[in-house]
Amino acid sequence: MRTLDPKSLSQHIDRLYRAAWALCGSREDAEDLVQETFARVLSRERILRGDDELYYLMRVLRNTFLTSRASRAGDLSPSQRSRTSSRPTRSRWASLSRRLRCRRSIRRSLSCRTIFA
Repeated sequence: MRTLDPKSLSQHIDRLYRAAWALCGSREDAEDLVQETFARVLSRERILRGDDELYYLMRVLRNTFLTSRASRAGDLSPSQRSRTSSRPTRSRWASLSRRLRCRRSIRRSLSCRTIFA
């Protein structure tokens, strides 16, 4: 086990940004997500079990994304939730499908890394 070196985070920005864009669907939200992920990671010392920093950062990114989505959903009142469409439009389906394919490819690349590392 070793600690995560804050100086090494800069080498992972591009990959985290691409993964965040795939999750969020917009450039601005992806930038915010990466920034929030780095803020969480830098808030305290992090201990890595393995040697793969990127895998750890991707997990933090995913968890940060899911936490922000859950808190945003909790902010809606029941009447606002019922007003939001539960059936996505055709363009929304296409967007969701693209994001799902990106997530799967990210997941595959991460699982291959851990198997062959």
